[in-house]
Amino acid sequence: MISRTLMLSVLATLGIGITSATVLTEPAQAAKKYRVIKAVTKSNLPYHAKTKRSAYIYDVYHMHKVHNLKNYPKTTWRVSQSLLMQPSKKGKKAVYYFVTSANGKVSGIVWRGYLKAGVNPDADN
Repeated sequence: MISRTLMLSVLATLGIGITSATVLTEPAQAAKKYRVIKAVTKSNLPYHAKTKRSAYIYDVYHMHKVHNLKNYPKTTWRVSQSLLMQPSKKGKKAVYYFVTSANGKVSGIVWRGYLKAGVNPDADN
């Protein structure tokens, strides 16, 4: 009887030890970081939003949304870099443009599918 009780307590202690070791060694879920695979410099080419719908402008690390293209319907954006980015080693690659507004106050990266080449036809002259 004592050996059975002793055996159960040893197993329970080992189980708790293994469980706590497993919980402690699991990494925390980090934010999805993008890495730049290739960067190509452009000569401030004019682009404008392709749609009036929501399209986010991210910081250069692709971690935070800093602006939305729908809030700048009459803006012609200047593209200074084309960035091939990937969220992880197994993630799907995508091309982003580093854009800056004409007045230089707003900048960030935008997925190229949200932009169309040329000066914005709705822009105030």
